[in-house]
Amino acid sequence: MTIEQISKTLDGLAPKEDGNLVRANDWNTLVAQLQAIGVIVGKQQEELQRVDTLETQLAALEDRADALENLIGDGNGTTGTILSRLQNVEDNKLDEEIFNQYKTTLDPLLMQYTITLETDDSSYLLGEVATITARVRLLDGSTVSNRPWLDFLVSWGDIQAVSGFDTRPGAGGRSVSVRTDSNGIARVRIKAENLAYTSTSVDTEMQAFFAADILSQGQTRTMREAIMGAANPQDNSMRLIFAETTHVYDNGSNGIRELTDMYYHGHHSPSNNFWMPSGTWNDHRSTIAVFAKDDSNPETPDSGKGVGSIQINFRDWVGPWIGAYRPDEPLDKGPWITDIPEILEDPRYRPEILIDYIDENTKGLGLLGKHKVLESIGAIVAQGGGPAINPAAEPVVSVVADAVKTQKNMDFVSYGDSGLTGRGLVAIAQTLNHAATTGLVKTQVNSVESQISEIDTRANDLETNYSVLNTRVNESTAQGENLMLSLGSIENKVGNISIVDADSVRSTVSAIRADIASLRSNIKL
Repeated sequence: MTIEQISKTLDGLAPKEDGNLVRANDWNTLVAQLQAIGVIVGKQQEELQRVDTLETQLAALEDRADALENLIGDGNGTTGTILSRLQNVEDNKLDEEIFNQYKTTLDPLLMQYTITLETDDSSYLLGEVATITARVRLLDGSTVSNRPWLDFLVSWGDIQAVSGFDTRPGAGGRSVSVRTDSNGIARVRIKAENLAYTSTSVDTEMQAFFAADILSQGQTRTMREAIMGAANPQDNSMRLIFAETTHVYDNGSNGIRELTDMYYHGHHSPSNNFWMPSGTWNDHRSTIAVFAKDDSNPETPDSGKGVGSIQINFRDWVGPWIGAYRPDEPLDKGPWITDIPEILEDPRYRPEILIDYIDENTKGLGLLGKHKVLESIGAIVAQGGGPAINPAAEPVVSVVADAVKTQKNMDFVSYGDSGLTGRGLVAIAQTLNHAATTGLVKTQVNSVESQISEIDTRANDLETNYSVLNTRVNESTAQGENLMLSLGSIENKVGNISIVDADSVRSTVSAIRADIASLRSNIKL
């Protein structure tokens, strides 16, 4: 609607005189026309603003035109500055030969690469996997078209190419060669060096574990955030995290078990019990260096076409947790506290009963959990079964500590070897069976010693009786000799009797009677 149309419409409402009524239709028409006038006025204001904008832009164009005139001249005889500058270039232009020399020198430099390295974070936890992205560009920022190869070297850790890239791994996991894609990008994954061989399923499970929420100091944070934010392993939040880790481990989480058992196995020393200082965080800083080259042929001269480096950090939280878990210290609770004394006191005790009991309570446990239970059962066995212990079980008490230690060392040796792991409690079984055999031999030796002692006593009695008898024999011999002498004396006296001499006969007979009386006296003794 135009102003003219509005004017004609309003003409139909006038003129009016005093006292004339204003009909509703006339009033509504008047208001509608006024609203239409308002719309027209608004549009005119917008047009005025556009005019102001155009005037501003026109002024800017005039300024730019003036600048151009200063450079090239206004066409009316005024010379611009650009002509004098062109003349100056013409006067000082390089000789073509010199230019070609410069070009020959600079062209190889222009073919060098720039390598930028990016990562989703600069700090990681043991059990996390860091992803490094390398981008290769020419010096002018354009994409490299020939898909160069990148040699990655890591100072600490295990490095592998992300799936989908052409790759050539290096020995020992410290290096890898990766060919970039068509966009000049290559990606690698880095794990902690002491946990390099965890499976993909374990990596996924650990990622979920670190992402789980935990309420600490009135704040809900993820496990990862809490560990990264803790000042040291003694932080209050770490107690909750360690408790949750123990709960997850003891309840059979494959991810936590494989990760922590692998760490425990790698840090075990046969000469010392496991110990992890936990006063401060033990962070492993790793430097990743990257070198670019056009191909992977080792015979191609290395022109050093680009280098780059980046550093990341791995925080060791597993060691302090193992220190809190204490695999070398017995548990203060468990069914074995009452079961073991009953087994040792059972009159039917045999080594197989104790071996089966230990096997039942360690079957299905991780390496850390198994050793914790072995220490616990071993401690109860070492206390003995009291005065009611079965004598056949007594030798076990003195050897159980060595049996547990030997079994643990065997577990460390067989870790990761399915053939050796299947041998179970072979060290425990051999030791307990040997103890039982030793106990039986000891009983037999004691029986023989008792018999020998009895024989020795009887031999001593025989020696005493022999000594008495020998004394009596000697005495009898002496008496016999004296008797023979006495008889010989009597016989001589009888032979010397002179029957013609009565006095001689009487004195000789008296002497013979005295000798006979003496002889009788000796015989009575």
